[in-house]
Amino acid sequence: MKYRIIQVGKFYPPVKGGIETHLYDLCTGIKNHVSVTVLVANETCKTVVENIDGIKIIRAANLMTFKSQPICPSLPGLLMKQQADLIHLHLPNPLTMLLTSRHISNRKLVITWHSDIIRQKYLKKVFHASTISILEKADRIIVPTEFHISNSELLQDFKDKCCIIPFGTDIDRFSAIGLNPVKTIKIRNLFNNPLILFVGRLVPYKGIDILLEAISDLDVSLIIVGKGPLKNSLFNKASELGIQNRIWFTGDIPDSELPSYYHACNIFCLPSVGKNECFGIVQMEAMAAGKPVISTKLPTGIQTVNIDGETGFQVIPGSVSSLKRAIRILIENPDLAKKMGQNGLNRARNYYNRDNTAQKILDLYNTLLGESTDDTK
Repeated sequence: MKYRIIQVGKFYPPVKGGIETHLYDLCTGIKNHVSVTVLVANETCKTVVENIDGIKIIRAANLMTFKSQPICPSLPGLLMKQQADLIHLHLPNPLTMLLTSRHISNRKLVITWHSDIIRQKYLKKVFHASTISILEKADRIIVPTEFHISNSELLQDFKDKCCIIPFGTDIDRFSAIGLNPVKTIKIRNLFNNPLILFVGRLVPYKGIDILLEAISDLDVSLIIVGKGPLKNSLFNKASELGIQNRIWFTGDIPDSELPSYYHACNIFCLPSVGKNECFGIVQMEAMAAGKPVISTKLPTGIQTVNIDGETGFQVIPGSVSSLKRAIRILIENPDLAKKMGQNGLNRARNYYNRDNTAQKILDLYNTLLGESTDDTK
């Protein structure tokens, strides 16, 4: 009989986000080995139960979303109804954490710690005690990098529970194996100069304004994939810089088309300026597509993915000149860019393969549930 695992998160695809992407990749990687149920918030005030690719998805009725926190009063009851050997909770997600913490009962608990609460500091204070409580209950805490431990105010007292398992992605999907060449050519033919790509939410900590300034006097074009509250201000900034004809704001795109955008570009850029950027899953995706990456030297897990001088460049956060210099080097040295792209693909295959990540987490489940079985003897 397969172990029964409940994954508890904030949202699930098609909702966009780093945690949502990881949750999807994890569930896809483990579904043939364990029975998986995903419990998340819906985007509407109706509870919906779906079966997607063999994974049971329960989207709890969401009365409203306040300060990015879904309000789902029915979520604890839905959790209690599920037969589970282990609960895997993805944080930060303070309201869901609070609602579920009293309903763990005697089931094993694994937490994936994606980051501390960075921006909404009042939430951090309000939920401090409940966060400590859930960390105390946890049997293991998964972090993707050592930085997630060393930079966390809350994990310092729980280091012995922490284990490092890097996030993974579907390498074949983003490599040439999963490519739609017709779509890639169509994107590429829209521009007659080197192409930079950004993928992510249009929010302040992503540093997109810095990227616009950096390319303003370079002979390159830029595709910005994603949506967010800064779209209008970024469009206005591009107009002020006189580069609006070289910028394409795509908004959200179908997941099936994303690999084509990576393959169409010459360089992938993640110019983040805030500690909210704790890893940057999009870096792995670009590397899997064989593209050189330009990222920033933030003191977070982001710098563990893209290796400076090997798979791309790391630049000073918020520095227009540093970012411009890196872009210029790669544009003027296509052989170097190609070599770094190949190095990135090799690194993605070796370190960020979804199947490897899934297997390590399955091994953890088996260890914990084996201990549980032994305890009952």
